[in-house]
Amino acid sequence: MPRWALLLAALAALAAVIAFWLPPWLTRPALAEEGQADELRACIRQFDAHAFATAQACLSARAAKQPADGLALFYLGRTYFERRQSGQAIEWLKRASAREPGRSDFHDWLGRAYGIAAQRASLVHQFGLAVKARQEFARAVELDPANPDALEDLIEFQIQAPAFLGGSFEQASRHAAELERRDPLRGRLARAEILLRQPGPPRPAAAPAPAGPPAPGGPPGTAGPVGASGVPGGAGVPGAAAPAGVAGSAAPAAVSGPAGAAAAAEPVAPAAPPGAAKAGGPGGLPAAERLLRAAAADFPGDLRPRLALADAYEQAGRFEQAADEIEAALRLDADSVDAHGALARVAAQSGRRLGRAVELLTRDLQRLPAEDDAALADCHYALGSLFERQGDRGRAREHYQAALRRDPGLTAARAAMRRLH
Repeated sequence: MPRWALLLAALAALAAVIAFWLPPWLTRPALAEEGQADELRACIRQFDAHAFATAQACLSARAAKQPADGLALFYLGRTYFERRQSGQAIEWLKRASAREPGRSDFHDWLGRAYGIAAQRASLVHQFGLAVKARQEFARAVELDPANPDALEDLIEFQIQAPAFLGGSFEQASRHAAELERRDPLRGRLARAEILLRQPGPPRPAAAPAPAGPPAPGGPPGTAGPVGASGVPGGAGVPGAAAPAGVAGSAAPAAVSGPAGAAAAAEPVAPAAPPGAAKAGGPGGLPAAERLLRAAAADFPGDLRPRLALADAYEQAGRFEQAADEIEAALRLDADSVDAHGALARVAAQSGRRLGRAVELLTRDLQRLPAEDDAALADCHYALGSLFERQGDRGRAREHYQAALRRDPGLTAARAAMRRLH
């Protein structure tokens, strides 16, 4: 063996001996840090699987051991958010944002938590919570002007809030132009929403829908029995990207059901504060319709333009056209839970396609993750609305009760139960 090879072998043996005899505090920190990262990844995998209660327990233990871990605090806040426990969600997301104040995504989700709190707060508290939501959305955009989720949330707030709370169609239009520059489809969807929301000359009232229960939509301020839109009545916000910091983790853009269904999970931005602008601008529906049809042609494989068109038709009382657009979306993705929820809303209001909507939501109940209580509650509530519309008060009551077991704060289900008694 050459002398240089013998020398290398001797050096390797010496290094092994030194490593063996070094004190533990000199050799183990790297291993400990790696183990801690693996522990956090395991918690996040539970979150991504929508096992929110399990993830919450895992992340609580992690936060207790590592209170300075901003990412663990962030995901812990997210678990409370997904379970509609807004107070705890705000507390933990505030801690995460304080620990890592430069994270745009942390501030954006804190704004969303304030929005959820506003939806269920008394009127006297809604204004303050709405202001805090706007401040967090604005801060998120300031920190990262390229964050599309924060841009969308800020736009939704600005087109729904009155001016004294920070509403501004002019600012929303500027942000929509920036969003379109970075994400052409999302920017177009935002521009269409602005057209639909911007005040204009009074329009003729739509023909009233046949009498029936309120359209399914979960708690006031959410859109869709299982899908969550960015702001009540909005077209929906695509899911946020996974926060950086743990390789291999991904915050779900939407709940992936057992069959790959895109389900509800994108959290809801703030409920429209009192005095929010109503739909109907100078261009209004015709201009938004042209914009969305062009988007559907340019992005033929994407459901979002179709669902946005359906939402616009629904708001205008044109339920058959709304249902046709939803069916077009379902031809692109038959397992889209957002599309199922949209069809349920339209069916409950129009009295048509009730059986089809019941079939789709019954299938969703079997596929949604068992620990995704909010999505399951919304699905039960939507089914209750459909059965109530069909005149089956017994089955409607069963689903409303199941919704309340999953989400005791679901005020729409409570109102439905009072109505049926």
